[in-house]
Amino acid sequence: RPNLSERVLRRIAGFVSSALLERMAARPGLDDAAAAALKAAARRRIETAGAASEAERRVQAALKAGRLDEAFVGAAAEAGERETVGLALAALAKVQPAQAARILDSRSARAVTALVWKAGLPMRISTEIQSFVLKLPGRERLLARGGTDFPLGPEEMTTHLGLFGIG
Repeated sequence: RPNLSERVLRRIAGFVSSALLERMAARPGLDDAAAAALKAAARRRIETAGAASEAERRVQAALKAGRLDEAFVGAAAEAGERETVGLALAALAKVQPAQAARILDSRSARAVTALVWKAGLPMRISTEIQSFVLKLPGRERLLARGGTDFPLGPEEMTTHLGLFGIG
């Protein structure tokens, strides 16, 4: 049906995927551990579908209210809200949400720092994302130069963004 909202489509997809996983778990000859893993995956998919739409609602509401800013992204990062952080960075940097998600999934401190820079946020936000969202060990984190400045130059950040199809 073409008139269904994206939220409804996501929920339906979650239930369909879950129903298929449940049927697979009920298959004869499947050991208990494998069946339990499939059922757990089905539950996670349903819960994740709801969480993603909640993150989208929060980011859109903040954007409309003019509150999609350093404080919003910083609070989401400190809370470890990966989906919210990714969507907020995508909106602020004017990139596709999938591109921002791929950068977060890469666990590259340099790529995350470049995305934060493109979003117009301070280096402090990159440090918080590296710590609370990516949970990078200290030796893998990219720290601010002089306490507040970005440690990479614009050319290097543009290069890192280019690796993810961002110009």
